[in-house]
Amino acid sequence: MPEEKDPEDRPEVITPMDVLLTALRSAGKPLGRDALNEALNKIEADDGPVLLFDLDWDGLLETEACTLAGPVWCSATYPQDCADPVAWRGLFGRAGFCVDGVPAERPAEAITLYRASGENHKARWSWTDSLEQATKLAAPESPELPSSKKVWTATVEPERLLAGVTDSYGLDYVVDTQGLEISAVA
Repeated sequence: MPEEKDPEDRPEVITPMDVLLTALRSAGKPLGRDALNEALNKIEADDGPVLLFDLDWDGLLETEACTLAGPVWCSATYPQDCADPVAWRGLFGRAGFCVDGVPAERPAEAITLYRASGENHKARWSWTDSLEQATKLAAPESPELPSSKKVWTATVEPERLLAGVTDSYGLDYVVDTQGLEISAVA
């Protein structure tokens, strides 16, 4: 029978992100875009949003560094779970609309975007301009298994577009979906 352990005796787990964040806080100097990019390259992609928000909370993120919010979002698996929508809106608002981390003009007109997800996640913020990509993402992992995902579509006004990141299919967009009309692709 395994020995019972007191939870109070559990050693603290220190991750590379913890070490990096401690060092950046100790330096006390706000990070610009290049310094933030360098820091992000030292940690796992899923830790990017946490680093971004911790630095911002501590006042250690220059406004120009916020332009990397889109690439950080698209690199993480579940970025929307790292902070509430108000915090994300604030960060993207400071950056302005960017594509691949560079300030850009929003499209002049509404665009049609797609998303693959289950019903409960259809209003999350990761969207693509590629129906082909969304269809592939909605396909079952095995032909024998049914897919719980559908392809969703929305006509998105330019002011809802928070960022864009290029991938092999086209552009992935971060979209503020609050109040957005979303429907299943027929």
